[in-house]
Amino acid sequence: MLRHLIVPIVVLAALVGPASATEEPIFPMLYNVHEVAEDDVLNIRAEPSTKSEIIGTLDHDATNVEVVEERDGWGRVNRGEGSGWVSMRFMAYPFNPWQNNATPELMRCFGTEPFWHAAVDLREKEIRLVNLAEGEVVDVQNVTDVVAGPYRTPTRAILANDFTLMTTPAQCSDGMSEQLYGMAAHLIIDQTTEGATPRMLNGCCSVTHTLAEQQAEE
Repeated sequence: MLRHLIVPIVVLAALVGPASATEEPIFPMLYNVHEVAEDDVLNIRAEPSTKSEIIGTLDHDATNVEVVEERDGWGRVNRGEGSGWVSMRFMAYPFNPWQNNATPELMRCFGTEPFWHAAVDLREKEIRLVNLAEGEVVDVQNVTDVVAGPYRTPTRAILANDFTLMTTPAQCSDGMSEQLYGMAAHLIIDQTTEGATPRMLNGCCSVTHTLAEQQAEE
């Protein structure tokens, strides 16, 4: 069962990477590993401390690594079936997709009870829904508008023909692993379908370019 931890995602003023000289990161956000030697890796630790156990690594040239929160110079990242912490000294973001109330072009949202996932592609202005409880039926809806919430937060309402997807900043668990995500998702479907009753699907959202299931296979 999905559970949302009532812990706000902290927006920091720390300077991280080349894009942060004039702006602050807004989590979740994609980062690249930088300033790590070609023959070395960036350690992922169980806790935000150099004394903590190493539970994984990132390649020296890893890109599009989602950081869901920051704590005292450490960023939480998902890896395998869980999450850990990397030193933000070695992470840089090329740009801030939330800056000036913009919205990332690609997002992935997913949930359980029923199992579903939705791919948001604002380049193509569409939401693609797969409701696994209904035979993996794919429904593609055109995005008609994106409404930004409070300034400098990832709160958004993405409006489509028959869908409304709401994202809010929160530590969100998929309920099936130890991974944590930076946004909760609330997807209302069947808003205008004749004879259907609108339903709300709850879950989490990620700004990674692949679904969690695809990451596990890589």
